[in-house]
Amino acid sequence: GMTSDMENKNEGGEGLWGDEDADGTLSGITLYRGETLLELTERWRLLHTKLYDEDDDEFDLSRVPDVHDNVRFDMLHNPHLGLTATLEKLYRLAKLMADCVVPQEYGTTIEEKRGIGNKMCGALLEK
Repeated sequence: GMTSDMENKNEGGEGLWGDEDADGTLSGITLYRGETLLELTERWRLLHTKLYDEDDDEFDLSRVPDVHDNVRFDMLHNPHLGLTATLEKLYRLAKLMADCVVPQEYGTTIEEKRGIGNKMCGALLEK
């Protein structure tokens, strides 16, 4: 699972320290738009579960853009968590992978790209 010593420490000694309150949040920590640490942890746990299937030992690369977006979100909105160095490493990796994965979402051949483009434009024009 994802629970490990990494929750209390990570490379460079940065991260969240202290005991958790009964409601699952650390006292004094305020997150963007009122998100709790419990919700943040659950958001990342769910993303991990969707990205990596432990039973099959397989990754779902279609989830890479979600990792990229979540890393950017926490870098921008929750820098006070002290995870900047870790998030920067993850961001670099997620961006490299997203740059490979995202273009394929719109097809790999010219025919696929045209077909997907037609469907997307058609749906937009109907609005």
